[in-house]
Amino acid sequence: MFQTFQPLPPVDRSGGRVERSVAFIDRSPVVVFEKQGQPLAPAVDCDWEAILGSYGCGPAIRLESSGWKWSTADKRNFNCHALAIGSSVGLGPDQWLEGLASPATMHHNPVGTLLARCFERISSKTVTSKGRSAIREHDVFVCYDRDHDHYVHSGFLKWVAGIPMAISKFGEGPIMITTLKLIERFYQGAFDELRWYRPKESTQRRKALRSLDQGDSHSLTGSDSASSMPFRCHVTATVAFA
Repeated sequence: MFQTFQPLPPVDRSGGRVERSVAFIDRSPVVVFEKQGQPLAPAVDCDWEAILGSYGCGPAIRLESSGWKWSTADKRNFNCHALAIGSSVGLGPDQWLEGLASPATMHHNPVGTLLARCFERISSKTVTSKGRSAIREHDVFVCYDRDHDHYVHSGFLKWVAGIPMAISKFGEGPIMITTLKLIERFYQGAFDELRWYRPKESTQRRKALRSLDQGDSHSLTGSDSASSMPFRCHVTATVAFA
């Protein structure tokens, strides 16, 4: 069962002190980092469209969000996991969700805990597998390193002109739409399994979400609909969502 987030002592990260908070689900802690006037990652000013486009695996297009707005100054302060996994359960764009256990996360893997408790695992494919027939729009994918229990990257599926595409955030860069093949090529060697998840619709999840303090902006709130997202993206180039 979720509880309202409670503050933890700040930690050193990327050359500065950043705030942390924790909530519990089934007695497992979920620790998030939060921006309090300090970026969570170093500034990287680069042309992500050109970098990703150089992999020759289809388009790499920057997105804008009507719900998760960011500026050049603060776009680094949430990561791919906060976008793909945290947004499904109500985390906001000032929060950073780790995919690896560490002392700063109370030796628990925040992404792993949320996936296990709030999502249904619908498919697990090695990076060489072809079939993805069970995948639906808005399903979450994670690039998983089994040897280190490390969730390397995550995003979610969106159909564009009849083609399955990935919406995700690359490092400190912007939200991008790319092909799934580009994701696999970009993170080649860093993971060995591509997993797909869908938010649970179970009574337990609905009860957990309703149990939260709805007035607390740090609570894990969200919709019971597996297909709903907390924001709508549109492409800033000539390709439009189908």
